[in-house]
Amino acid sequence: MSLKPITAFAAAVLLSAGFVSAPASAQDLSAYLSERGYFPIPLQKLSTGHETVQLVINGIEGRFILDSGAGGTVVHTGNLSKFSLEMPEDGGEVSSGAGGQFTWYRLPIESLEIGGRSLEVNEIRTLDLAPVVSRLQEAAGVDVDGVVGQDILTRFKGVLDVGTQTLFLHAGASNP
Repeated sequence: MSLKPITAFAAAVLLSAGFVSAPASAQDLSAYLSERGYFPIPLQKLSTGHETVQLVINGIEGRFILDSGAGGTVVHTGNLSKFSLEMPEDGGEVSSGAGGQFTWYRLPIESLEIGGRSLEVNEIRTLDLAPVVSRLQEAAGVDVDGVVGQDILTRFKGVLDVGTQTLFLHAGASNP
């Protein structure tokens, strides 16, 4: 079998799926996504290389690490009072990750905003992130309040443009 039929077939599949029609520049990407219902959120890169984003939870602004490997969006337990949140009395859920086993808790929230947009999110998680928070404070000289994870990135169809340090979320995301 020659490569030409395979190459032509692959090109046809990519074109029909819309993968090849992507814009050529960052400005084009922003316009392309905006036309499709996405809104941009600026990211700040720390000296450690971590990307951070500002979230407003219950009307209080905080700095969160963008972590596509994290399953959920988490507020560090040490920062709960900052966002008018309290540790629940009931037991948490045990999970495992790269750092081993940990226990996290679900917390109801009144509101969540990102990039000046309110998102329909009714709960957030909490977890003791003390080692992460303290290491980032030592290395980059900044305080972080938690992590934005896959729950928000997936639900709101996140697109990350690392070249322009911009996260795009879709405004018309479905409810969980």
